Amino acid sequence: MDKLIQEQIAEITALQGDFGNASSLMDQKYRDLNQKFMELQSMYEGRPARPEDTELIQKLQDEVLAKEADLKKAAEDMKFYKLELINRESTFNNMFGNNPSVGLINPMQA
Repeated sequence: MDKLIQEQIAEITALQGDFGNASSLMDQKYRDLNQKFMELQSMYEGRPARPEDTELIQKLQDEVLAKEADLKKAAEDMKFYKLELINRESTFNNMFGNNPSVGLINPMQA
């Protein structure tokens, strides 16, 4: 019985040693893979821009500037037309009467 207990203790000790070795090997492999991942991630984040991307960005920026210029011109045109409308209305009122009476004739009145 003592002999079997001693063999079992020796086998358990051997298995614990093997497990410790495997565990340290797995830890080392994890550290190596994590280090490689960090290197690859820093290379990916620090990569230069592709020429196609920079051309597309420049093209889009030029389009935005053109659209902003068109919007500014449209706003100026709208301001001009509003002032022109006010001017024409005041000229019409000066020529044909100060207070025009719109919609005062009742067509049902006979």
